[in-house]
Amino acid sequence: MNVSVNSVRARQAVAIVALVAALGVAGYFAPGLISGEGGGRTQRVAVGPNGQPGPIDILLPPEVDDHSPPVTTGPFRVVPQGFSYRTPSAASEANGALVDDAHRGAVAPSVLRTMPFYAEPTYLPPGYVIGESGAVIDSTGLKSYEVTYHGPRGYSFVVARIIGFILPYDIVRPLPPPTGNVVLTFGEVNGDPAAFKKAAPGEDFAEGSVIVSSPGYLTLVVGQTDGIETGRSMPFDELLKVAQSIR
Repeated sequence: MNVSVNSVRARQAVAIVALVAALGVAGYFAPGLISGEGGGRTQRVAVGPNGQPGPIDILLPPEVDDHSPPVTTGPFRVVPQGFSYRTPSAASEANGALVDDAHRGAVAPSVLRTMPFYAEPTYLPPGYVIGESGAVIDSTGLKSYEVTYHGPRGYSFVVARIIGFILPYDIVRPLPPPTGNVVLTFGEVNGDPAAFKKAAPGEDFAEGSVIVSSPGYLTLVVGQTDGIETGRSMPFDELLKVAQSIR
């Protein structure tokens, strides 16, 4: 359940993530819900991380020079790229199980609506409609889900939620310009701590994200947004409205 564009916009992972569309039920690979970890090189292997038949390309840990220490802000921890690969923990293992590809499958929104912790946005930007959805469910109930909403000109955004996440939630520190194209800020959504990634000043396009930490779960809203008003996708404020409408 994750996203993939470039080193900043990439579909992110705390573990090696198979780059195979068949695994992406909704548009994100599950491990990427854990942290904003940009990928590096790819390697072709005969068998995928979860036993998928190959040949298959896997994402290798990024090679970066940033080794500055993590900085904690409330329930969030800003870390350098590659940090999650270098410092595995019991918490990251437990969190990884909540979004495990091996236990994820397509689940209709009508089924998700019957489950505790599921919530849909009551606001959608003009032209966006609900699409495919997937979830991790075990004998104890819903662990995580993601729903893709499709909009005009092929753009989309994803609403995801992870239940029982062990904090802090790691967010990779954005790369500085001219390599990076996003900025990270913090605030609140509906009274809960939130982190925001949006287009850096002067950028006309970037992947935006709103990550909200609520008691018992994390909610993520991620999608393509305009920086400068181009009208290609949607302003970041529209993505924020979606997040604010999820209760």
